[in-house]
Amino acid sequence: MNSINELIVLCEKFKENAFEIKEFQSKLEEILLPDVCKHTLEKAQHNTHNNLEEIIYCYNKETGKIYAEKVAEELIQAAKAEQKRLENYKPYQE
Repeated sequence: MNSINELIVLCEKFKENAFEIKEFQSKLEEILLPDVCKHTLEKAQHNTHNNLEEIIYCYNKETGKIYAEKVAEELIQAAKAEQKRLENYKPYQE
């Protein structure tokens, strides 16, 4: 699942200060996950987007960066868990 790897790389780049919170939020929206992730990782991706929105408008830049990095780390962990789950995933077949 290449898009899951893209998501992890994006979060890691953000944590390395490659771009600001708004740009991270924007880039996060551009990653389309496979249908098999609809109820798991895609939900986490959506929640991350919403959390970043709150951080952008409710915290100053320094504090916001700290919280946004935590949110990015949580998404990395969710993506890694999803990768592990998909290792054993077998689509339903008749």
